[in-house]
Amino acid sequence: MAFYDRRTMDGVYSVRQGAIYVSNYRYAEERMMRMMAGWIALSPQIEVKLEMARQVYEDALHTDALGKRLPELRAQIASKPPNAEFVTFMNAIEDKEEWEDTIERSEEWLILLKLPADRFDELAGFLAERHSYDEPEIVAVPIVAGTAAYLSWVADETRPQ
Repeated sequence: MAFYDRRTMDGVYSVRQGAIYVSNYRYAEERMMRMMAGWIALSPQIEVKLEMARQVYEDALHTDALGKRLPELRAQIASKPPNAEFVTFMNAIEDKEEWEDTIERSEEWLILLKLPADRFDELAGFLAERHSYDEPEIVAVPIVAGTAAYLSWVADETRPQ
């Protein structure tokens, strides 16, 4: 019976190629684990937090197991991206909203203020200098119709004093 090197069987990847695939998969698993861990803090429902935490734990176990397999394949353990396209793909999956290097969950409020159009700039300046956002949404919507009594009341109530 002849000796047969199983590392190069037809139709099966070489040890080197297998190590590359395991390393790439480990990178993806680690990125997904980090993404999900970041999302836990942003989820208000406790049931969702618990399920995500369970998934992060399983991802950590998989990442660790893949890291233990890499030395057996004579590969580096370092988690590095396979190529730029894959990093772009993983970044698209992550799709987090960043504001000055933080991930935020905040509530926004719609406030409707009524005043004559000629006072818009004054109000917009007042709101912008007091608002916490760098660029708050301050827009004017015209009143195309209204009762004469109501429109008169708005004009009287918003007159500068």
